[in-house]
Amino acid sequence: MRDKPTASARGGLRNVLALCMKISDNTNADCFFSYEPHCNSYSVSIHRDGWDSGEDADYIDMVTDITSESVAKTCAKLNEIYKELKEKER
Repeated sequence: MRDKPTASARGGLRNVLALCMKISDNTNADCFFSYEPHCNSYSVSIHRDGWDSGEDADYIDMVTDITSESVAKTCAKLNEIYKELKEKER
């Protein structure tokens, strides 16, 4: 069992989840978030045109050590993808 994430990193995880929901709720994409507390890890996957059985995700981020830095990096990438998706849908 790994160390649990710091309070700052846990707050960042809430931001990752919020960004996943923002992407799924405001674009045609489906964004999935999975948290594995016993491993101190999480993953995010995005299907840019919506989820479809048998189709691989267009973006996958698997983080195996939750830190404030790793969470910030994921948030920055999700914000970038959100902006790209909104531009594409105009």
